Amino acid sequence: MKNAMAVSAPAVETPPVRIVIADDHLIARVGLVTIVNEQHDMTVVAEATNGQQAVALYRKLCPDVILMDLRMPVMDGFDAARAIRAEFPDARILALSTYSADEYIHRAFRAGVQAYLKKDVQHDDLIQAIRAVHSGQAPITASLVAQWPSGLKCPRVGGPKTDRPGTQQQTDWICTQHRGVHGDESREEYSW
Repeated sequence: MKNAMAVSAPAVETPPVRIVIADDHLIARVGLVTIVNEQHDMTVVAEATNGQQAVALYRKLCPDVILMDLRMPVMDGFDAARAIRAEFPDARILALSTYSADEYIHRAFRAGVQAYLKKDVQHDDLIQAIRAVHSGQAPITASLVAQWPSGLKCPRVGGPKTDRPGTQQQTDWICTQHRGVHGDESREEYSW
C-alpha cells in the first residue's frame, strides 16, 4: 500500500477592499489614502475632490466602500450620497465630517450613508469602521456619540435617546461599540 500524501488546496487570497475617497482638502485625502493603503486588506482606487466627481467615480469603478466628506464644492456629500444610493442601492458609504451636530448626522443618514465619523476619529476606529461598513454594519464611534450635544445617546454610553422637538423619532440609529469601549470583549449593537 502506497503512502498517500495529503495535498492541500492553495490558500485563496481575498481581494482587498476597494475604496474611493472623496474630500476637497488635499491634506485630508493624503492622510486617508496613507492610512487606508497601510492596511493589507484595503486599497484606495480613486480620489475625488467634490461630490460630482465622487458620483462619477462610483459609476465607473463600483468600489466596495466610499469615504465621503459632507462639505465639498460643486456637489456636497449629502447630495452625492443620495445620487449614489439612488443608482446603487447597495452602495457602502461612510461619511466623514468635522461636524457632530444632530442636523448633520440626521441629514447624512437620510441621504443613505451607513456610518458617520468625525474627522478626528482615531486611526484604529477608522479602519474598524471601514471594515464594518464593508461587511454591512453601521458603526458610530463612542467618541462621536459622546459629543452629540442634544442627548441623542447610545444606552451604554450616555442613556436613552431623548424626546426633543425636531428629533426624528422614526430614524433607526445603530451604535456599534468596539472592543474596549465598555471594558468588555464583545462588539455590541444598539438600535433605537
